[in-house]
Amino acid sequence: MVRILFIFFIFIFTLSSNISYSTEFSGAYLNYPNTVIREIDTYFEKGRFIEAEAVIDNILSNPDDYTSEEMAFSYLRKGLLYKYRGEFDKAISYYEKAAEISPVLKISNDAKAHLSAVYFYLGRLDEAEDLLREVLESTKDERQIKFCNYWLRYIRKIKEYQKSFGPVAFACGRGSLLAVADKLNLPVRWEEIVKLSVNNNGVSLGQIKNFLKKKGVKARVVKADLEKLVRSPDPKIVLLKSKHYVVILGRKGADVAYLDPSKGRKILVENLDLFKEKFTGYALVFNNEKYTEVAPKIADTLFGAYCWCCPPGELGGPEDNPNTEYETTDCGSSVGLPAILTNTATLNLVISDTDFRYKHFGIEFLLKRTYNADSPHVSVFGKGWSWYYGTRLRKTPSENIDWYTPTGRIIHFYYDASTGNYIPEYGVSDRLWKKDNNFIVL
Repeated sequence: MVRILFIFFIFIFTLSSNISYSTEFSGAYLNYPNTVIREIDTYFEKGRFIEAEAVIDNILSNPDDYTSEEMAFSYLRKGLLYKYRGEFDKAISYYEKAAEISPVLKISNDAKAHLSAVYFYLGRLDEAEDLLREVLESTKDERQIKFCNYWLRYIRKIKEYQKSFGPVAFACGRGSLLAVADKLNLPVRWEEIVKLSVNNNGVSLGQIKNFLKKKGVKARVVKADLEKLVRSPDPKIVLLKSKHYVVILGRKGADVAYLDPSKGRKILVENLDLFKEKFTGYALVFNNEKYTEVAPKIADTLFGAYCWCCPPGELGGPEDNPNTEYETTDCGSSVGLPAILTNTATLNLVISDTDFRYKHFGIEFLLKRTYNADSPHVSVFGKGWSWYYGTRLRKTPSENIDWYTPTGRIIHFYYDASTGNYIPEYGVSDRLWKKDNNFIVL
């Protein structure tokens, strides 16, 4: 185990020191047979976006001098640049053009996958979902399959939130506040809760408290034992170690009764001791019981972020296509025993065994072996087996850093020009520190 940990930390520093400057699917064409496409993606990989755009603009200005494949790839990469500039209408136009004219399925599917991400961020979930499923119907690219399946699960999760909490969607702080307001009949309108400001870190207990104070509602951020919090049936918003908010409703025998915004309005129960293991000890309370009140400066750092957790798979049924993953467990499933997954559309068997995992609030590192009965891939383990470390860093044209996790999820670190470091979307626990050209995750 010590040796594995040593290898892990060596890996992190090596990875950080040799960061590649690419985004999403860029870097996937570095070994592509077409030299023009390789040139563009090499510029992307090295972070030389101005030079890449110059090549792209020259190609798009002289369509008669280039193949439809080169034109399609240029539209794809130009769309990516517009996406990172926040010019979504232009990004959509270029992605659509790339998908329309590309004679190569990989480029066309990449364009559709990129386009689905833009639709997602614009709230056009149905259109994003349709495109993701369209890609899965035809792709054989493992990265596209992983990307599409992750976002399909995530979109379905958001739709579940919307059914339960309306436009509060996937901000669990607002969802918890909505539940408490309903239980206590607080003088806070639903529309006001929806508009509660949520930044890249999520929303802190201090922010929720201050929001309620302006509405004349007395609330306190406290540090307390779980046993004491569950004595009364008054609802309390509590912060879990996973940076997620839930609402405690009291005790039922040896269990805790609570509401989870990510799972609708149904009351859930969990063993008190098990719940205690994931409880931070911090809560927002609305009664006058004696608790240790937390200083405002600390309360403002206690963030609950977006609920990114992938739900158990209802994907991969007979109505789906062969590339749709079928998950039998919720995210955060245990490490130690192999996971056996099946696709009920094709009866394909996938066995996945995790050798080592390090997981914190914002980052995840994974060493995993996978056997896919349908895969033609041949490795040192034999046909169908693959082995990989599931994480990498990529720099975006906007100077931010994207952290790619094994699940297909992308974690964004936002560049802070005042400090020269990178702020994660998941609060204060993980920071990406920059020293010269090296990046170190702590």
